[in-house]
Amino acid sequence: MFHPTGIDELKINCEGLGRVRGQPAWQLYFTQRANRPGRFCRVYLTNRGAYVVELKGRAWVAPDTFQIMRMETDLAKPVNAIALRKDHTVVEYRPVDLPHRHMQVWLPRTADVYLDVLRRRSHLHFGYSRFKLFSVETLETRKEPGPR
Repeated sequence: MFHPTGIDELKINCEGLGRVRGQPAWQLYFTQRANRPGRFCRVYLTNRGAYVVELKGRAWVAPDTFQIMRMETDLAKPVNAIALRKDHTVVEYRPVDLPHRHMQVWLPRTADVYLDVLRRRSHLHFGYSRFKLFSVETLETRKEPGPR
């Protein structure tokens, strides 16, 4: 979401230093810019068609590593055509060591989704653990064609 190729599509305000799970974190509030295409959105597919839903939210960023520690997103506005009144998502991230690659990556620890569609409320909870990294290494060799 905060990648340099798409950052100009968002309006971001720093709300100051906060805390996540007892750790300091910069709190950033973001919204989709009205005059930019919506790359950071959700799409709801229904029997009446597809509905693009713009998001707003907050991210908590580690001050030393600049990794996203927590992100919350909400609807920028309700979608009356499909009676979508709430789409609130909370994702908590954590560092995961990949010892065989001698690296650490930040991946989701938990994700919670709260929905209010057609006046029915739902809460979905996902927990993530036991990550495995799959990679393929290749070696390319070229040989000039010989005489015919």
